[in-house]
Amino acid sequence: MRHFCSRCKSRARGGAGHPACRDPRDRQAARTKAERGRVRRGGASGDVGGGAWTVRSRARTLARPADGGPMARLRVRLVVTADDFGYCPRRDEGIVEAFLAGAVTSVSLLVNGSAAESAAELARRHQIPTGLHANLSEGRPVGPARHGASSLIGSEGFFLGKMGFRRAVAAGEVILPQVREELEAQLSRFRELLGRDPTHVDGHQHVHVLPGVCRVFAEALQACGVRFTRLPLERGVDGCAWLEAPARAFAGAVEQDARAAIGPFVHHGLRARTAGSACPGRCAALHPGRPRRQEARRGGCQQSRSGTLCGALPTVTLADS
Repeated sequence: MRHFCSRCKSRARGGAGHPACRDPRDRQAARTKAERGRVRRGGASGDVGGGAWTVRSRARTLARPADGGPMARLRVRLVVTADDFGYCPRRDEGIVEAFLAGAVTSVSLLVNGSAAESAAELARRHQIPTGLHANLSEGRPVGPARHGASSLIGSEGFFLGKMGFRRAVAAGEVILPQVREELEAQLSRFRELLGRDPTHVDGHQHVHVLPGVCRVFAEALQACGVRFTRLPLERGVDGCAWLEAPARAFAGAVEQDARAAIGPFVHHGLRARTAGSACPGRCAALHPGRPRRQEARRGGCQQSRSGTLCGALPTVTLADS
Protein backbone atom coordinates (compact mmCIF):
# COMPACT_ATOMS: atom_id res chain seq x y z
CA MET A 1 0.00 0.00 0.00
CA ARG A 2 1.32 3.38 -0.96
CA HIS A 3 1.35 6.29 1.50
CA PHE A 4 1.58 9.95 0.68
CA CYS A 5 2.72 12.95 2.73
CA SER A 6 -0.30 14.89 3.96
CA ARG A 7 1.52 18.20 3.34
CA CYS A 8 3.49 17.92 0.12
CA LYS A 9 1.38 15.03 -1.30
CA SER A 10 4.47 13.12 -2.40
CA ARG A 11 5.13 9.50 -1.51
CA ALA A 12 6.16 8.94 2.13
CA ARG A 13 6.73 5.97 4.41
CA GLY A 14 3.95 5.00 6.79
CA GLY A 15 1.70 7.94 5.95
CA ALA A 16 3.33 10.10 8.64
CA GLY A 17 4.72 12.62 6.21
CA HIS A 18 8.25 13.77 5.59
CA PRO A 19 10.14 15.08 8.65
CA ALA A 20 10.92 18.29 6.76
CA CYS A 21 7.22 18.85 6.04
CA ARG A 22 6.00 18.46 9.59
CA ASP A 23 4.98 21.36 11.79
CA PRO A 24 7.94 22.51 13.96
CA ARG A 25 5.98 21.60 17.07
CA ASP A 26 5.49 18.07 15.74
CA ARG A 27 9.22 17.75 15.07
CA GLN A 28 10.01 18.92 18.61
CA ALA A 29 7.54 16.41 20.06
CA ALA A 30 9.17 13.62 18.05
CA ARG A 31 12.63 14.60 19.27
CA THR A 32 11.40 14.73 22.88
CA LYS A 33 9.84 11.29 22.57
CA ALA A 34 13.04 9.87 21.09
CA GLU A 35 15.13 11.47 23.86
CA ARG A 36 12.89 9.95 26.52
CA GLY A 37 13.42 6.57 24.94
CA ARG A 38 17.18 7.03 25.03
CA VAL A 39 17.00 8.10 28.69
CA ARG A 40 14.98 5.00 29.58
CA ARG A 41 17.46 2.79 27.79
CA GLY A 42 20.62 4.61 28.84
CA GLY A 43 19.68 6.12 32.21
CA ALA A 44 21.17 4.59 35.32
CA SER A 45 21.13 4.78 39.07
CA GLY A 46 24.53 5.17 40.59
CA ASP A 47 26.55 6.27 43.56
CA VAL A 48 27.41 9.93 43.59
CA GLY A 49 30.98 10.69 44.51
CA GLY A 50 32.19 7.12 44.88
CA GLY A 51 29.41 5.78 47.08
CA ALA A 52 28.46 8.84 49.12
CA TRP A 53 24.78 8.63 48.19
CA THR A 54 22.66 7.08 45.46
CA VAL A 55 20.64 9.21 43.09
CA ARG A 56 18.23 8.59 40.27
CA SER A 57 19.36 10.62 37.32
CA ARG A 58 19.33 10.97 33.58
CA ALA A 59 22.56 9.94 31.94
CA ARG A 60 23.93 11.08 28.61
CA THR A 61 26.50 9.01 26.72
CA LEU A 62 28.98 11.12 24.80
CA ALA A 63 30.32 9.59 21.61
CA ARG A 64 34.07 9.06 21.44
CA PRO A 65 36.30 7.54 18.77
CA ALA A 66 35.95 3.78 18.82
CA ASP A 67 39.56 3.17 19.79
CA GLY A 68 38.79 1.03 22.81
CA GLY A 69 40.32 3.58 25.17
CA PRO A 70 39.03 4.41 28.65
CA MET A 71 37.15 7.48 27.35
CA ALA A 72 35.14 5.51 24.80
CA ARG A 73 31.94 6.08 26.83
CA LEU A 74 31.53 8.96 29.28
CA ARG A 75 28.46 9.32 31.46
CA VAL A 76 27.47 12.64 33.04
CA ARG A 77 24.91 12.55 35.84
CA LEU A 78 23.01 15.53 37.16
CA VAL A 79 22.30 15.98 40.88
CA VAL A 80 19.29 18.17 41.73
CA THR A 81 18.98 19.02 45.44
CA ALA A 82 16.06 20.76 47.14
CA ASP A 83 16.96 22.77 50.24
CA ASP A 84 14.71 23.74 53.17
CA PHE A 85 13.20 20.26 53.51
CA GLY A 86 11.35 20.37 56.83
CA TYR A 87 10.60 24.11 56.66
CA CYS A 88 6.84 23.57 56.42
CA PRO A 89 4.46 20.82 55.22
CA ARG A 90 3.43 22.64 52.04
CA ARG A 91 7.00 23.08 50.89
CA ASP A 92 7.82 19.46 51.78
CA GLU A 93 4.85 18.25 49.75
CA GLY A 94 6.14 20.02 46.66
CA ILE A 95 9.67 18.69 47.16
CA VAL A 96 8.47 15.09 47.53
CA GLU A 97 6.27 15.46 44.46
CA ALA A 98 9.27 16.71 42.48
CA PHE A 99 11.39 13.80 43.75
CA LEU A 100 8.79 11.21 42.77
CA ALA A 101 8.55 12.81 39.33
CA GLY A 102 12.33 12.51 38.90
CA ALA A 103 12.96 16.26 38.90
CA VAL A 104 14.76 16.23 42.28
CA THR A 105 17.37 13.66 43.29
CA SER A 106 18.19 14.64 46.89
CA VAL A 107 17.17 17.02 49.67
CA SER A 108 18.78 19.03 52.47
CA LEU A 109 16.92 18.85 55.79
CA LEU A 110 16.42 21.73 58.24
CA VAL A 111 16.46 19.85 61.54
CA ASN A 112 15.14 22.92 63.39
CA GLY A 113 12.32 23.41 60.90
CA SER A 114 8.71 23.28 62.05
CA ALA A 115 8.09 20.14 59.96
CA ALA A 116 11.45 18.40 60.47
CA GLU A 117 9.99 15.21 61.95
CA SER A 118 7.35 14.73 59.26
CA ALA A 119 9.93 15.54 56.58
CA ALA A 120 12.26 12.88 57.98
CA GLU A 121 9.40 10.39 57.82
CA LEU A 122 8.79 11.32 54.18
CA ALA A 123 12.48 10.87 53.41
CA ARG A 124 12.46 7.39 54.95
CA ARG A 125 9.20 6.39 53.29
CA HIS A 126 10.30 7.42 49.81
CA GLN A 127 14.01 6.61 50.31
CA ILE A 128 15.09 10.13 49.44
CA PRO A 129 18.86 10.77 49.70
CA THR A 130 19.03 13.37 52.46
CA GLY A 131 21.71 15.74 53.72
CA LEU A 132 21.77 18.33 56.48
CA HIS A 133 20.91 21.97 55.77
CA ALA A 134 22.96 23.51 58.59
CA ASN A 135 21.11 26.53 59.94
CA LEU A 136 22.66 29.34 62.00
CA SER A 137 20.45 32.20 60.88
CA GLU A 138 16.75 31.36 61.11
CA GLY A 139 14.50 29.89 63.80
CA ARG A 140 15.70 28.49 67.13
CA PRO A 141 18.90 26.53 67.80
CA VAL A 142 18.81 22.86 68.76
CA GLY A 143 22.02 22.82 70.82
CA PRO A 144 23.11 24.36 74.15
CA ALA A 145 22.34 27.85 72.85
CA ARG A 146 18.66 26.99 73.15
CA HIS A 147 18.84 26.93 76.94
CA GLY A 148 21.03 29.91 77.76
CA ALA A 149 22.81 33.04 76.63
CA SER A 150 24.70 32.65 73.37
CA SER A 151 26.29 34.84 70.72
CA LEU A 152 24.17 33.00 68.15
CA ILE A 153 20.77 34.20 69.34
CA GLY A 154 18.95 37.41 70.15
CA SER A 155 17.05 38.39 73.25
CA GLU A 156 14.00 36.32 72.27
CA GLY A 157 15.95 33.11 71.73
CA PHE A 158 15.95 33.11 67.93
CA PHE A 159 18.92 33.14 65.57
CA LEU A 160 20.01 36.60 64.44
CA GLY A 161 18.63 36.37 60.90
CA LYS A 162 20.20 36.21 57.47
CA MET A 163 21.91 39.59 57.56
CA GLY A 164 22.06 39.91 61.35
CA PHE A 165 24.23 36.81 61.62
CA ARG A 166 26.52 38.10 58.89
CA ARG A 167 26.91 41.43 60.62
CA ALA A 168 27.69 39.70 63.91
CA VAL A 169 30.35 37.52 62.22
CA ALA A 170 31.91 40.55 60.53
CA ALA A 171 32.01 42.43 63.86
CA GLY A 172 33.66 39.50 65.64
CA GLU A 173 30.68 39.06 67.96
CA VAL A 174 30.07 35.38 67.17
CA ILE A 175 31.90 32.91 69.43
CA LEU A 176 33.11 30.18 67.08
CA PRO A 177 33.13 27.34 69.68
CA GLN A 178 29.40 28.01 70.08
CA VAL A 179 29.04 27.63 66.32
CA ARG A 180 30.80 24.26 66.58
CA GLU A 181 28.44 23.17 69.38
CA GLU A 182 25.37 24.07 67.36
CA LEU A 183 26.63 22.31 64.23
CA GLU A 184 27.38 19.16 66.22
CA ALA A 185 23.93 19.36 67.83
CA GLN A 186 22.27 19.61 64.42
CA LEU A 187 24.28 16.65 63.14
CA SER A 188 23.19 14.67 66.21
CA ARG A 189 19.56 15.69 65.68
CA PHE A 190 19.81 14.58 62.06
CA ARG A 191 20.94 11.11 63.18
CA GLU A 192 18.01 10.95 65.61
CA LEU A 193 15.54 11.78 62.84
CA LEU A 194 16.99 9.68 60.02
CA GLY A 195 18.96 6.99 61.86
CA ARG A 196 22.10 7.60 59.81
CA ASP A 197 24.65 10.25 58.88
CA PRO A 198 23.78 12.87 56.25
CA THR A 199 24.88 12.27 52.69
CA HIS A 200 26.14 15.86 52.56
CA VAL A 201 25.99 19.06 54.61
CA ASP A 202 25.43 22.55 53.23
CA GLY A 203 24.47 25.86 54.81
CA HIS A 204 21.09 27.57 55.03
CA GLN A 205 21.52 30.99 53.37
CA HIS A 206 25.17 30.03 52.72
CA VAL A 207 26.28 30.59 56.33
CA HIS A 208 28.81 27.77 56.02
CA VAL A 209 31.19 29.85 53.86
CA LEU A 210 31.35 32.89 56.14
CA PRO A 211 34.83 33.81 57.41
CA GLY A 212 35.74 31.79 60.49
CA VAL A 213 32.52 29.80 60.31
CA CYS A 214 33.81 27.89 57.28
CA ARG A 215 36.77 26.53 59.26
CA VAL A 216 34.60 25.40 62.17
CA PHE A 217 32.12 23.94 59.69
CA ALA A 218 34.86 21.96 57.92
CA GLU A 219 36.23 20.68 61.22
CA ALA A 220 32.81 19.48 62.34
CA LEU A 221 32.17 17.66 59.05
CA GLN A 222 35.58 16.04 59.11
CA ALA A 223 35.00 14.83 62.67
CA CYS A 224 31.71 13.15 61.77
CA GLY A 225 32.96 11.68 58.50
CA VAL A 226 30.90 13.76 56.05
CA ARG A 227 32.89 14.48 52.90
CA PHE A 228 30.53 16.44 50.66
CA THR A 229 29.43 20.06 50.88
CA ARG A 230 28.47 22.99 48.67
CA LEU A 231 30.60 25.80 47.29
CA PRO A 232 28.18 28.52 46.11
CA LEU A 233 30.14 30.05 43.26
CA GLU A 234 27.89 31.29 40.45
CA ARG A 235 29.78 33.31 37.90
CA GLY A 236 28.04 36.48 36.79
CA VAL A 237 25.12 36.39 39.24
CA ASP A 238 26.25 39.61 40.90
CA GLY A 239 26.12 41.28 37.49
CA CYS A 240 22.61 40.21 36.50
CA ALA A 241 20.68 43.37 35.66
CA TRP A 242 17.32 41.73 36.38
CA LEU A 243 18.28 41.21 40.03
CA GLU A 244 17.56 43.94 42.53
CA ALA A 245 20.62 45.73 43.88
CA PRO A 246 20.50 44.11 47.37
CA ALA A 247 20.31 40.65 45.79
CA ARG A 248 23.27 41.39 43.52
CA ALA A 249 25.29 42.68 46.45
CA PHE A 250 24.47 39.59 48.48
CA ALA A 251 25.43 37.28 45.60
CA GLY A 252 28.77 39.05 45.25
CA ALA A 253 29.46 38.75 48.98
CA VAL A 254 28.58 35.04 48.96
CA GLU A 255 30.90 34.39 46.03
CA GLN A 256 33.75 36.24 47.76
CA ASP A 257 33.21 34.23 50.96
CA ALA A 258 33.00 30.98 49.01
CA ARG A 259 36.34 31.58 47.33
CA ALA A 260 37.93 32.22 50.70
CA ALA A 261 36.38 29.02 52.07
CA ILE A 262 38.03 26.79 49.48
CA GLY A 263 41.25 26.56 51.51
CA PRO A 264 39.66 25.36 54.78
CA PHE A 265 37.39 22.95 52.92
CA VAL A 266 40.29 21.37 51.03
CA HIS A 267 42.47 21.28 54.15
CA HIS A 268 39.85 19.23 56.01
CA GLY A 269 39.20 16.85 53.15
CA LEU A 270 35.82 18.14 51.98
CA ARG A 271 34.83 17.58 48.38
CA ALA A 272 33.13 20.48 46.65
CA ARG A 273 32.79 21.82 43.13
CA THR A 274 32.16 25.30 41.87
CA ALA A 275 29.32 26.25 39.57
CA GLY A 276 31.37 27.99 36.94
CA SER A 277 34.80 26.48 36.59
CA ALA A 278 34.85 22.94 37.95
CA CYS A 279 31.43 21.77 36.86
CA PRO A 280 30.97 21.03 33.15
CA GLY A 281 28.57 23.83 32.33
CA ARG A 282 26.64 26.37 34.33
CA CYS A 283 24.49 25.25 37.24
CA ALA A 284 21.00 26.72 37.40
CA ALA A 285 19.19 27.54 40.62
CA LEU A 286 15.51 27.61 41.48
CA HIS A 287 13.32 27.43 44.58
CA PRO A 288 10.61 24.82 45.16
CA GLY A 289 8.10 27.23 46.69
CA ARG A 290 5.54 29.52 45.13
CA PRO A 291 6.32 33.04 43.80
CA ARG A 292 6.94 35.47 46.65
CA ARG A 293 3.80 37.61 46.28
CA GLN A 294 1.48 34.66 45.81
CA GLU A 295 2.93 32.88 48.83
CA ALA A 296 2.65 36.01 50.97
CA ARG A 297 -1.02 36.34 50.10
CA ARG A 298 -1.62 32.73 51.11
CA GLY A 299 0.24 33.09 54.38
CA GLY A 300 2.60 30.24 53.60
CA CYS A 301 6.35 29.81 53.49
CA GLN A 302 8.71 32.72 53.16
CA GLN A 303 10.36 32.76 49.80
CA SER A 304 14.01 33.21 48.99
CA ARG A 305 16.42 33.15 46.10
CA SER A 306 18.96 30.56 45.24
CA GLY A 307 22.37 28.98 45.39
CA THR A 308 24.19 26.07 43.85
CA LEU A 309 24.92 22.66 45.25
CA CYS A 310 28.47 21.77 44.37
CA GLY A 311 29.03 18.10 45.01
CA ALA A 312 31.05 15.53 43.14
CA LEU A 313 28.95 15.91 40.00
CA PRO A 314 27.26 18.62 37.90
CA THR A 315 24.38 19.91 39.98
CA VAL A 316 21.27 22.03 40.14
CA THR A 317 19.96 23.21 43.47
CA LEU A 318 16.50 24.16 44.57
CA ALA A 319 17.86 26.36 47.27
CA ASP A 320 17.75 29.59 49.22
CA SER A 321 20.04 32.53 49.82
